[in-house]
Amino acid sequence: VRVPGLLVWPDKIKESRTVTMPCGTSDYFPTIMDALGYALPALETRPYDGISLMPVIKNDMAERPRPIGFESQNHAALIDNRYKLIGEAGGPYELYDIIRDPTETRDLSGEHPETLSRMQETLEHWRRCCENSLKGHDY
Repeated sequence: VRVPGLLVWPDKIKESRTVTMPCGTSDYFPTIMDALGYALPALETRPYDGISLMPVIKNDMAERPRPIGFESQNHAALIDNRYKLIGEAGGPYELYDIIRDPTETRDLSGEHPETLSRMQETLEHWRRCCENSLKGHDY
């Protein structure tokens, strides 16, 4: 279920609008740095999980350029603009269409094997990057 948030910034936001793109707390840091005019190093140099939401605030972006990864207590998830992959870290995973099925009642993993595979690869890559970060390999 998507939870609405409210951003009040009279100098940047002139009219109210609804943003349906998934956003998360991992987006705070890149957004704040962007708002302050600080350019973060390229992802290849130093990875950041989130994205700057300044293009969303300026109404120049409607979809995430890359998904949001989560992992906690041996469970992992990946959320993109339409689908959510979730399960125990390393799989097996379930796949949900969070636009058509926001309460996640229908697992589509058997119906969309290519989406499942693509998202699993992306999630496992993200998990390896997190492990590298914990070991200090990307600093």
